[in-house]
Amino acid sequence: SDRLLNPVFRMFQAELETVYEEKNMGDDDIASQIRNKCFEELFGTNAYAYPIIGSTENLKNPRLSEMKAFYEKYYVASNMGLVLTGDFSADSIMPLLERTFGRIPRGVKPTRVPSPLPDIQEVRTIPVTLPVSLSSERRTGLRTGAMARWRNTVRFPVRRHSPSLRRGTTIPRKG
Repeated sequence: SDRLLNPVFRMFQAELETVYEEKNMGDDDIASQIRNKCFEELFGTNAYAYPIIGSTENLKNPRLSEMKAFYEKYYVASNMGLVLTGDFSADSIMPLLERTFGRIPRGVKPTRVPSPLPDIQEVRTIPVTLPVSLSSERRTGLRTGAMARWRNTVRFPVRRHSPSLRRGTTIPRKG
């Protein structure tokens, strides 16, 4: 709770360099390039169109004042949840939680602005230019009723037990 009550915004430049490095690693990853291009094309101006780490433009000129304003707006108790796991009694832990996390100002819960997904009705081919020609991937966005599903056709060797498969990627069988 002390970190939420007394945040320290130091070593900003060192952290920014780390984020830049992560951004560069993503830019060097072929699958990330394909995913980013497909999301950009499919989602247009929706928040899903943008990489989570941000754009190079976002990273070029960060302002400490903007970071603090973001923190003050979103890091309030009315916008938080606390999850506890382990062997404890709810009655015995509540006084500790009140002494620690109870000090965080309730604040005003930020208004959530809905970001509706586009209604994808057709199959679209999205060309992606890569710096090397060793792979290609075609992503097809399908929408039926209220449920959106992704079907990926991957045309380069992928191990069937890779982490991406556990996130819902399907690889069609040959033949």
